[in-house]
Amino acid sequence: MHVVHDPATPDGLIRLLGVDDVALPEPLTPGPGEILVQADGPDRWSAIAAVPQDWTALGAEMVRRVPSGSVGFASPPTPRDLRAFVCGWRLGGYRFPASDSGKRLLIPPGVDVSEVLSRVDATLAARDLVNTPSNTKN
Repeated sequence: MHVVHDPATPDGLIRLLGVDDVALPEPLTPGPGEILVQADGPDRWSAIAAVPQDWTALGAEMVRRVPSGSVGFASPPTPRDLRAFVCGWRLGGYRFPASDSGKRLLIPPGVDVSEVLSRVDATLAARDLVNTPSNTKN
């Protein structure tokens, strides 16, 4: 994650935006699979997470933890890791019936995630078919 020291905040709060290897002070170090999320403005969130081994799981957990707003990377991960994150974000954010959660994932320019979105959309369509009561299907 990308470390941003903010001297204007109490105790020089460390905000992490992005993904790189970083060493954190012990109290701020999340355990494996843990994500610490903090509001960083009306429509921004900062997240602290250990460098993930499973980017899909991180995306799924992140979409569950952020109440609403935009999520993006200050320094994006590799295209492969970003695609896995997008997959987890979409699958983890699935709700039936579909509703707008107000959550937005900001994809860096130049990274093609269309194939991942096509596969995930097919999975979500199958989930919708399973979750739709039989008497309402055509």
